Amino acid sequence: MMTTSFWQQSDQAAPIECDIAIIGGGIIGTSTAYWLKQLDPSCNVVLLEAHSIGFGASGRNAGFLLQGTSSNYATDKQTFGDEIAKALWSFTQENRDLVGEHINAASIHLGESGSLIVSGTQSEHEALKQSAEFLHKEGVPVELWDINRLEATCKAKGFYGALFVTSGASMNPIKLLQEISGGSGAKILEHHPVLDVTHNGEHCHISTPQRQIRAERVFIALNAYLPRLLPSTSNYVHPIRAQMLASSRQASWLPAPVYSHEGYYYIRQAPDGSILLGGARHLFKKEEVGYDDATTPHLQEALEQYYRTHFSEAPPLKVAKRWSGTMAFTPDGLPLFSEIESLPGSFWAAGFNGHGMGYGFRFGKLMANIFNNKDVDSYYRNLFHKSRLRSII
Repeated sequence: MMTTSFWQQSDQAAPIECDIAIIGGGIIGTSTAYWLKQLDPSCNVVLLEAHSIGFGASGRNAGFLLQGTSSNYATDKQTFGDEIAKALWSFTQENRDLVGEHINAASIHLGESGSLIVSGTQSEHEALKQSAEFLHKEGVPVELWDINRLEATCKAKGFYGALFVTSGASMNPIKLLQEISGGSGAKILEHHPVLDVTHNGEHCHISTPQRQIRAERVFIALNAYLPRLLPSTSNYVHPIRAQMLASSRQASWLPAPVYSHEGYYYIRQAPDGSILLGGARHLFKKEEVGYDDATTPHLQEALEQYYRTHFSEAPPLKVAKRWSGTMAFTPDGLPLFSEIESLPGSFWAAGFNGHGMGYGFRFGKLMANIFNNKDVDSYYRNLFHKSRLRSII
């Protein structure tokens, strides 16, 4: 928790009052603001962001809009059971559909090319075969690709095949967040780090270095940084760093975003021809825990080695940019939300396990429904509530 001095407080701007204050300008915070105003245009929403919209992990990812979790469908069925695996696929498919319906495709550079889940091992490919069978039975349009088709289409070597998901997509995540926040009608306060949130028995009081905000209710959407404001959530949300790189521009050769090795590597080609490549954190698990915003030579070299191994027939990788971002992981690999006991009528949500863009816009709608006591989404409300972890924590 941070503090302000007597002098800083006396120099603050006039206080602001609102119905709901949202803390965090990532995909969950902006999406919740958007849907709150969709459900009730009269709702006075203020969104506070410590830096700029999309400064955190929501603006540092590869820009994938995928269905399911970061794993494959067969593995999800084995891990979570048939019902939950199907619900997760449906939820993320709804997310993909809602983005297409509500957000201008050209503005976010939406690429509707489909996506590829690529197997790095024979056992993973067997899981993809099972996934294809399960999804076909449920009417989901997917295609199982053999090695030859994958090599011919993506210049790929050393894989075992792929599952092509026709509804998979890619976009510019910063543009998406700008479109969502701009279309929300909320008052956006960037460069407003929240120092403290309290309740005086009537209202929530939010302190920032710039001004005070008084809100009827609060939604905290800080993802990995949630425990810094609410230390009691540290058992539920664990910060894990991800690293990426971008190449200089190349001629177009990669037709769809690729997720491989159970989601531990991901690669796509941006509209300008740049190659975006990330992952490899599973090779350096201990080093990639925490909030340090830095890249490391050995992990970055692992990314480049992945490219040299699997895309040797593609143009050489000339790295132009390297960066990192902090993701939030939960004990069981699924997102969470909860009431905030000290702030009546308020909630937090976090823990999207490196897959926030796949959940985010739809999750914002879920949270808006919860704030408005809408009698919908009861299944997802139970699925994502932190009470499911009672047996773990």
